[in-house]
Amino acid sequence: MEEVVVAVDGSEQSVFRGLKIGHEIHQQASLPLRQLSVVSDATQEQERQREIRHLLPLGEAGNPLVGSSEIEIKVADDPKAYLAQMIRERDGALFCMATRGRGSVGQAVVGSVATSVLRDSRRPVILAGPQLPDDWTGPVLRVVVPLDGSDVSERILPYAVELAEELDTELRLLRVIDAEADGGNNSDFQASVEAYLEQIGERLQPKLSRSVTWVVLKDRQPARAISDYCAGRGSLVMMSTLGRTGLARLAMGSVAQEVVHQSPFPVGVLCPPDPAA
Repeated sequence: MEEVVVAVDGSEQSVFRGLKIGHEIHQQASLPLRQLSVVSDATQEQERQREIRHLLPLGEAGNPLVGSSEIEIKVADDPKAYLAQMIRERDGALFCMATRGRGSVGQAVVGSVATSVLRDSRRPVILAGPQLPDDWTGPVLRVVVPLDGSDVSERILPYAVELAEELDTELRLLRVIDAEADGGNNSDFQASVEAYLEQIGERLQPKLSRSVTWVVLKDRQPARAISDYCAGRGSLVMMSTLGRTGLARLAMGSVAQEVVHQSPFPVGVLCPPDPAA
């Protein structure tokens, strides 16, 4: 990992929430920090630069975000597509961004920009959701990876391992089981879930200098269980999902959407290509 890049659009949310997460990772991992903004017309370039620079000093008294992070403005006809392309091509960069959410049934719970970028970039992006507290601070004490036993959920693991190593923190594997639907009251089923997590942990441990741990939670609502477990624990969640586009749907799976929307901590999401597509 070579740098942390925060995608900003000139709004307070993108600068303050997205930059908070990026700044914390930048400090904890001792990586360069860059702010990136993409505009659709060259005439907007100077105005966007002014917008961002105007926002940064608002908390100048004791605000470490002001710092000396570089602001990079790019011009592209389709800013979302351009940003997704940059994420695909900058293998050494970790991208962070804030996203707006809406909670009504049938509506998007992740902003359209983040949705498009996740769908097209095919690399993880660290998101600051709408419930991230204004006073959120690090350090990140553990990187938590929810798994469901599928190959798709495991595709986030290489990125989670890299991030945990960069942050010099613990990697924790998490599985949520439904005590009724999944047979969670069956001791043999729970033992098989624990064996699965232990096997994954043993496979990853040689790649990490800190410990790999795991936990099994019982809950009928996986997103709620993940959010409740990780809240207040200094966690950064990393998860992958096969999302599909369609009417009133997003290019993110429902569990990932809910976790991003309701969680008071950063969530890294990967939308890998759908092998069935």
